[in-house]
Amino acid sequence: MMNKLFKTISSKINKYNFFIQVIVLSFLSFGLLIYWLGFYYDDWPFAWFAYRFGPLEFIKAFSYVRPFLAPFFILTTSLFDSQPWAWHVFGIFIRIALAFSVRWMLCQVWPHNERENSWVALLIAIFPGFGQQWVSLTHTNQELMPHIFQILSFGWMIRAARDPSQPRITTFVGMILAFLGIFPTEYFISLELLRPIFLWVITANENQRINNRIRKVFQLWLPYLSVLVLNIIWLFWYQNSSSYHSYRIISVKSFFENPASFLIENLEEFIRSLWLVGIEIWTSVFNLIKNPLGAISTYLIFGIVTICLIFLWFMIYKNEAFDKKTSGDQWAIRAMILGILGMILGKLPSWAIGLPISTQFPYDRLLLPMMFGSCLFVVGCIKYFISYRYKKQQIIIILLFSFAVGMNFYTANTYRRDWEQQKDFFWQLIWRIPSLKKDTILITHELPLKYVTDNSLSAALNWIYNPSNYTHDMNYMLVYSKARLGGPWLPDLDPDTVIKRSYRTLIFSGQVGKAVVFYYPVDGCLRVLDEVYNNKEAFQDKDYMLTDTIHLSDMSRIESEGSQAIPPRFIGKEPSHNWCYYLLKAELARQYQNWEKIIGLFYSTEELGYSAELPSEYMVFLEAFIQLGYFEKAEEILSKIEIDSTHSDSSLCYTLNRIKSNIDMESVNQVETWMDKIGCYQSN
Repeated sequence: MMNKLFKTISSKINKYNFFIQVIVLSFLSFGLLIYWLGFYYDDWPFAWFAYRFGPLEFIKAFSYVRPFLAPFFILTTSLFDSQPWAWHVFGIFIRIALAFSVRWMLCQVWPHNERENSWVALLIAIFPGFGQQWVSLTHTNQELMPHIFQILSFGWMIRAARDPSQPRITTFVGMILAFLGIFPTEYFISLELLRPIFLWVITANENQRINNRIRKVFQLWLPYLSVLVLNIIWLFWYQNSSSYHSYRIISVKSFFENPASFLIENLEEFIRSLWLVGIEIWTSVFNLIKNPLGAISTYLIFGIVTICLIFLWFMIYKNEAFDKKTSGDQWAIRAMILGILGMILGKLPSWAIGLPISTQFPYDRLLLPMMFGSCLFVVGCIKYFISYRYKKQQIIIILLFSFAVGMNFYTANTYRRDWEQQKDFFWQLIWRIPSLKKDTILITHELPLKYVTDNSLSAALNWIYNPSNYTHDMNYMLVYSKARLGGPWLPDLDPDTVIKRSYRTLIFSGQVGKAVVFYYPVDGCLRVLDEVYNNKEAFQDKDYMLTDTIHLSDMSRIESEGSQAIPPRFIGKEPSHNWCYYLLKAELARQYQNWEKIIGLFYSTEELGYSAELPSEYMVFLEAFIQLGYFEKAEEILSKIEIDSTHSDSSLCYTLNRIKSNIDMESVNQVETWMDKIGCYQSN
């Protein structure tokens, strides 16, 4: 009885083998940390536009870069609100849909190699080279959905080519799908050149002369070629019009300037790219075993890899039926050739506009057009180089799948950490700047956030500080001086310089001098910088791209009253008040000379057992106790400040000198005594 039940279950598993595998592997790769993930990169402005104006705003937002993308964003933002988890779930669904599309398409090309087709599709579902799966709102709409339509178009084309009795509607559907695949985005336009190669493959067994075969392939390709030509004409016209404001083709110009150098450099670049996408990405997943054993994340990754190994051992090694005679070198050779061609063609769009491909953010998105070729090439290599040793092929596939899933979880965890850091930044900013005057620029040299830019965080700032604004006037901009100085967002450091820039469909108008300069470290408290309190003396060891902007900081832009910052719900509840909370509230109170409040905040930190990470964080409390004449407590705080001979002593001396000029004579005498003890130069 049990034997019969086991056979029944086994047969059911075999029937739905691919379906079960793609669901489980995708969930383990991308779904385990959804609750702790947020918005990243371009997801911030896109989510903000949908919240602020509604889905139809994307018509105007994409009119100057990719007009045919707008319907994708309109449809999806109509279905999902601004909750990050919903977009991450949708992103997994789209990734799974892409895997099913690839498998179906390949089964039209090679109907007798279902197993190999499934392996290619599974690799696409968990392709570890694309590290922006978690920028889900952007990439599901901008690349993955159009890619699905293109893959489906391949399948319908091959289906019609194999069966001449198919009605013309099949070709028409294929053309519509091709249109939806390449007109919205130029990412996959070069993959259209795989069509005649696929058609050549499926006509290989037909007994006809080479000329007739070429003619037939061309006739079958012609409807889709017309769509491609139409797209090229459209792109040429549109990208040379005044409406277009985005990347432009630069490779042709470089060729004519120096053909020899161009050919040598680009041959090397293509070889490096093929090695990266075809080999290095897949071998690098095994670097997970080098992770430090003391980290909790390492144990979680190894646990997930182990779960995958057990699951795939049962699904593939034990349950996957096979016939040793069905697979040989012919499929493997074709797969490798098509894979190499797919990678080369996938490289062309990024190469044409001069962008490098990389596994590092943000350029890993450019690997998407090469993903199909990479997965096809790898499976072809496994089949060819381990020919007729099917069990060994299974073992390698199981290991590759398992470690690829582990690598995806590892990447997901970096996004989780980045979201935690984002939330910490937002809350510290709100604590220090509860209200901000309109048309203010927030300047820092850079932030310790990997998956966002100043541009994308500008959307977050407007969402937080003026959520009820539904006009096209943009009130706030975040600018990295390290990246923007000398550009349109920060032309120079002259306070009178006027800035008026467009942000998609919005306009920001302001002045360089209407700014708040701040510093936010990896581990520590956010500090608003100014020329009086937190100036160059206090931060002289920091990047000059930060300290050179301090003179622009206008503290009057910060308000304690007025419209209060309200973070979106998905940022979460206000965290427990830590040392940074009390420090930031104390520095806000110092802005209004509220010394009593600062002292109350200090006593709260003592009751809670909090202490400063850096000596400079005690300065605001030291000043409050001196201002109110509590010298005993001031001396106690002074003893906590460790004097660093390189810069902390000068910062402390500057602070004491500044305080001395604003207190009574009795207090001056006490401060001068401390300064003599420390060895400070005393100004009159």
